Amino acid sequence: MDQLPGGGEDGAKNFYTLAYHAQHDDSSLWFDGMNYPYGEHVSYTDNQPIFSIALQWLNKILPISDHLTFLFVWMMMLSSLLGAFFIFDILKKLGVSAWLAIIGAVLIIFLNPQWLRLSGHYSLAHSFIIPWYLWMLLNYFSNGNRSLIFLILIPLLGGLVHPYFLVMLALFGGTALFIQYWSNRDLINLKSIMHIALVALAPILLFQLFMSLTDPVLDRSASPYGFLVYRATLSSVFLPVSLPHGAFLDNLIPGWFRQSEEGGFYIGLLALVGIAAGLLGIVRKLVNRDSVFHSLGRSHIFLLASIPVLLLALGLPFIIIGQSYLLEYTGPLQQFRGIGRFSFVFFFVVNIYALVLVNKWIQESTQWKRILAFGLLVLMAIETVAYTTYIAEHTSSGSNAFHNSHVPDFIDASLYEAILPLPYYHIGSENFRTNHNHSIVVPSMKLSLGTALPLMSVQLSRTSYQQTKRSLQFTNHHLSEISLLSDLNSDPILLIVDPQSVSKKSERQLIQTASSLGQENGMEFYSLTLDQFLQIKMENLEALLDDSLLVLVADPEVIKGRSSLYFDGFDDLPTTSSFIGKGALSFQRREWTSLIPEGYTWPVSEDVIVSFWLNIKEQNVANTQVWMESVVDGEASLELSEVCDHLQAISEDWALIEINVVPSFQNPSTQIKLHRDGPNVDVTIDELLIRPSSLNVKRSGMFVSHRWKTVCHAGSQWCEGCGR
Repeated sequence: MDQLPGGGEDGAKNFYTLAYHAQHDDSSLWFDGMNYPYGEHVSYTDNQPIFSIALQWLNKILPISDHLTFLFVWMMMLSSLLGAFFIFDILKKLGVSAWLAIIGAVLIIFLNPQWLRLSGHYSLAHSFIIPWYLWMLLNYFSNGNRSLIFLILIPLLGGLVHPYFLVMLALFGGTALFIQYWSNRDLINLKSIMHIALVALAPILLFQLFMSLTDPVLDRSASPYGFLVYRATLSSVFLPVSLPHGAFLDNLIPGWFRQSEEGGFYIGLLALVGIAAGLLGIVRKLVNRDSVFHSLGRSHIFLLASIPVLLLALGLPFIIIGQSYLLEYTGPLQQFRGIGRFSFVFFFVVNIYALVLVNKWIQESTQWKRILAFGLLVLMAIETVAYTTYIAEHTSSGSNAFHNSHVPDFIDASLYEAILPLPYYHIGSENFRTNHNHSIVVPSMKLSLGTALPLMSVQLSRTSYQQTKRSLQFTNHHLSEISLLSDLNSDPILLIVDPQSVSKKSERQLIQTASSLGQENGMEFYSLTLDQFLQIKMENLEALLDDSLLVLVADPEVIKGRSSLYFDGFDDLPTTSSFIGKGALSFQRREWTSLIPEGYTWPVSEDVIVSFWLNIKEQNVANTQVWMESVVDGEASLELSEVCDHLQAISEDWALIEINVVPSFQNPSTQIKLHRDGPNVDVTIDELLIRPSSLNVKRSGMFVSHRWKTVCHAGSQWCEGCGR
């Protein structure tokens, strides 16, 4: 009850989304625990929808809230037990002796790379789905039509655990049927072609139809970052990089045995020998001029069908120089950025193939083959023990933060509309990623689960772009019209605050204006009403009327002599969109665009703020990278971030970006550049301002230190929404 596998932030989030959905959501397909007031489709929560929905229905019959951890952990364990059963029966159907099938099933299930997903990606840890599909595919080869529906149904159900299962199984199954009929050409007819098409395409098309009918959001990111980053490598698949003896190999040839961040796809020594033996068999057939693909056995069909899935896991053909552009034509496939996970299929298939081969060697009279077979089994067992030890050390010690959730006595949840954590965190839009502090994430989720109040924060995937902008507008500098306000009701917002981590001025304003409720376990709690929020906005607007500030005008004489002050409105540059004035600076982000003008003089012992307004109308602009380079103590220094990390305000389709440069980083060599590799994106910035942090600067009638004023002066009255 007090332990969760992994126990890290990802694990906590994925358990929270499942638990909240099971206990508090009214809709089966919509999750309301985060991204308030909009919520999210369950398929984008990583909460194992098919299981969280089942627990939700069960909770309506039986009170399971106090037993969710127990049910969750045993659900993961029974998944492995079921996977071992399917592997055992597959091996039996392929002619493996009962005792070897038992040993092989246990070793395969414990060596499988999905165990690494227990670090937090629980939905990807279900190790019964792929063996179940392999088992059903064998039944199809024997029974034909009677099993066809399950070859469509299993990937669909797998997609409701995690969409990766949907694609990898559909690709594998379609390829397996193609090879089966191609190697037995007398079986090729219209019916067999239809079966191939149904197995390969029907699950994906049906899942797409399901999502289009149940998901109203139309502005999710079409090309998330990481497709070619989180892939498998030859070393991560064929070498024991994650095992203790992998460290020896890495020390032997440093850097050669590279593994991606996803990593951990090693197939095992037995499988390597099986592959080598299989390749030798193919070579022997070619030498003897035998048909390699005539009347293939089931294990051979599986092995050949898994190769295209493995090649995709390795990033082929997209990693070939000059071929990355092909990604733009893959449609929904771009959503699967952790493509290394597709190698899961190859792991199961190649180990099953190897055990069939070992069984054959044991049954043969040649003594040396029997010795080799038993020796390989012993080595596989040793590797399995080493691997499970590694898993235990890295995933089994996490405490369950949600066990016996406690809500402070001074909080009456019925009074509040939602929970706003500060520092605010928003992860999942693929465009904006706020600098969240880890200390606030789990306490806020714990409070949400205990109170049944939704979070205004987000830690999901592929969230709506427009909803994201609305949410960030609410928690950043409060000047312009806040679109989110129209979607809220009149109840107060409950703030949970980590006081040691709040640094943004806009968030400090919220805390200072809100009513304190108390503190507990290092967290502070406040009540924020709509009237209090509007009070902040009016105070910010009134600050714009201060005429004592330096006024920046087009005449450069105004800033003459202030070498640490620089402004460029880009009014002389043609553009299709500007924040204010006639022009703006537009460029493609694969170019290197410098923000610091030549000859700029950095002030002595004072922070410098580099700010500009960024057009965020289109997606994939806010994740443009900021490269801050300098020479510090004779050594080159680089700080890499994204422009969204420096977000201060949003006004319609424009975002205020403020980059803080500390004195220790400032010298004549310091450069700040905007750039990002990958797909080319048009970037437009306007109103570039570089100033010492102590100097407030006003552009006549419009800005104070770049804060946009949404009011105009008409006589003696200030009015809202007059435009620009």
